[in-house]
Amino acid sequence: MPEKPMIGSRVPVEWKDELERIARQSGRNSSQVVHEAIATYLGKESAHTLANQVKDLSARMVLLEQQIQGFRMLMGK
Repeated sequence: MPEKPMIGSRVPVEWKDELERIARQSGRNSSQVVHEAIATYLGKESAHTLANQVKDLSARMVLLEQQIQGFRMLMGK
């Protein structure tokens, strides 16, 4: 059995259109949006969820801000 098996579902055309719109607007593909929706529904953490991506980016920003502050101190500003 594949490590990540494929599942599928038939949905109304309106859902597909909305899914594709969300994917375009968020810079992701439809599979990533569906994966996030399923993870959210099941209460699972996933590296692909937008919430986890935001959390990771926030942590990186904190580190960058600390580095910038360190550089400013070195430059005497």
